Amino acid sequence: GLPTTSFVRSSLVQAEGAMPEYAVSDTDGKIDAIVKKFPDGQIRNVTVDPTLKKSIIEHNPYYLTATKISEVLNEEGYDLVVEEDGGADGTWALGLLEEVEDDEIAKHVSRINPFVVLSGIFWIISMLSYIGGNWEYLKYVGLAAVVFGIPSIALKACQTLRRLQFDANCMMLFATIGAVALQEYTEAAAVTFLFAISEALETSATTRARNALSAIVELRPDRANLVNPITKQILVVPAASVPVGSVVSVRTGDKIPCDGVVIEGESTVDESSLTGESRPVCKGPGDKVSGGTMNSGLTQLLVKTTMNSENSAVSRLIRLVEEAQANRSPTE
Repeated sequence: GLPTTSFVRSSLVQAEGAMPEYAVSDTDGKIDAIVKKFPDGQIRNVTVDPTLKKSIIEHNPYYLTATKISEVLNEEGYDLVVEEDGGADGTWALGLLEEVEDDEIAKHVSRINPFVVLSGIFWIISMLSYIGGNWEYLKYVGLAAVVFGIPSIALKACQTLRRLQFDANCMMLFATIGAVALQEYTEAAAVTFLFAISEALETSATTRARNALSAIVELRPDRANLVNPITKQILVVPAASVPVGSVVSVRTGDKIPCDGVVIEGESTVDESSLTGESRPVCKGPGDKVSGGTMNSGLTQLLVKTTMNSENSAVSRLIRLVEEAQANRSPTE
């Protein structure tokens, strides 16, 4: 077999503008089953997080690239792009979550909700057929509810069956077909509408969670003002490249790039993003500060870093949230 050190981690995320029904979701192990069709030694592990719309794959870059993996998954109906290619330089870092624009989400919802609403209206009308008499013919209105509610279910069910798998979409499709075959149109309408509305509610919930996580990710600064120990000049560098033990300058209004200790200057630091404390905290020489917090005072601070950006307080918070989402049970 291949040595463990030959594996890297790459992350794939849902392409911006993709419809919610093609979001990354692996509650039934679909993505895991697809990537494991590759020969042994090419992929070691797959972790899927539907809330973040992210799939992290440990693979051997010498045999299989992240781009190739995304192409295979996209052929199966997903719409993924490579967010972080661990094989590009042999390293992997925590990927930044792409911001989902509110207007884009609203556009997706507007494409789906009218059909769900119409399906529900026709289902309610078809239920009047239980009154009997001349009302009995209203059961045929249930067919209209099926027409508006079944397309997305049928599409995803067909994609699943093509992979020789079976999931809830398949069950709902077969249940609807069976109810229509038995001329129980109201029951068929109930199945399609209730399942469609449940998916709409799930999409809404995951979107809200994703937006909350985006706010957390935005706490992490991208740049740092690194002080040259010899010339004392300030160099603007990526926050992720700041080594432990270096000195960074944090001007008024700047975010602290890494956890560290103040060695010069006295100012107030806004820690509300991490602790929820609304009042700024006074910091001076010898005081510890956390990465992701902001210098809200009037004085520049010089901070000696004690941790790199990847291990800062805000990065640890992001990592804990991602791990909590990835380790959820299929039922959750």
